[in-house]
Amino acid sequence: MRPNAAFAIGDNNRNVSNFLKMRRIPEMSQLLTIKQAAERLACSEAAIRKWISQGRLTRVKLGRLTRLRLEDVERMASIGLPGRSCTTKAA
Repeated sequence: MRPNAAFAIGDNNRNVSNFLKMRRIPEMSQLLTIKQAAERLACSEAAIRKWISQGRLTRVKLGRLTRLRLEDVERMASIGLPGRSCTTKAA
C-alpha cells in the first residue's frame, strides 16, 4: 500500500499535536489511561470507571480511547474524591 502523500512519516507527531491544540485537548503526555490512573491512585480500574460514570472524574474521549487528565488525577490524589455531580434519591 502506498502511503498518503499528505502525511510524511516524521510529521505524524506534529499532526497529532496540531489536532489536539485545535480541539483544545491536552497533550498526550498529560493524559493517562484508566490503568495508569488506577496505579497512581492505588485503586482498581473498576473504581476509576465508576468515578467517571458518577461524574467524579472527567474523561477525555479521543475516538474510541478514554483518557484522564493528569492534573485531575493528581488533584484527586492530593485532596481526595470530589462529591457526586448527579443527584440521588433519598430512601
